Amino acid sequence: MFTRIDIYNMALDRLGSSEPVKSDGDTSLEKRLCEREYPGALEKVLAAYPWSCARKRATLARLADDPPFGWSHAYRLPADFLSLVRIDNNDCPRRKYEIEGPALLCDLERCNIIYIVNEIDASQLPAHVRDLVSIELARRIEPGLRNAGLQVSAQMIQEFWQDTWPLAMAAELRSTFSRNRGNRLIDYNLPPVEFMQ
Repeated sequence: MFTRIDIYNMALDRLGSSEPVKSDGDTSLEKRLCEREYPGALEKVLAAYPWSCARKRATLARLADDPPFGWSHAYRLPADFLSLVRIDNNDCPRRKYEIEGPALLCDLERCNIIYIVNEIDASQLPAHVRDLVSIELARRIEPGLRNAGLQVSAQMIQEFWQDTWPLAMAAELRSTFSRNRGNRLIDYNLPPVEFMQ
């Protein structure tokens, strides 16, 4: 089971640091930088795509005060809300809502949403998301380590991201395909086609 410390050490390995972070009693610069930057790195990666590991469903509570104009109702967003994947009501046309502060405004009498959470335990992250978080963490801690004498190329970190992002997307798509619901890219009812005929 992966922990935050494992992700810290993945980031440090990418930067060429020879000293791993330990979980207990470690007061090193590396651990302090990782502790400070990890929440932002995780949130940035979670906000970049609707990862299945970070999706959650909720029926929103209606706020006592409706918006003064423009929309019929206001609903309180969950405390762990980061971004909206979709409103899951059959009678809600796309783009017929607004998010203002901690509220979702719309004309629906009942509002069910699928959303991305702003925090998730490291043990719940699949490998492809862990990789992206470790790269973003490496990018964030690199200036502090460079100031302490570690020689790292910021371009190398960017190349890690560019190499890893398509692999992460492919892994996410594979993990979320459903044979029962079908997929617009794959028709499972057709016979396989030879690549080169």
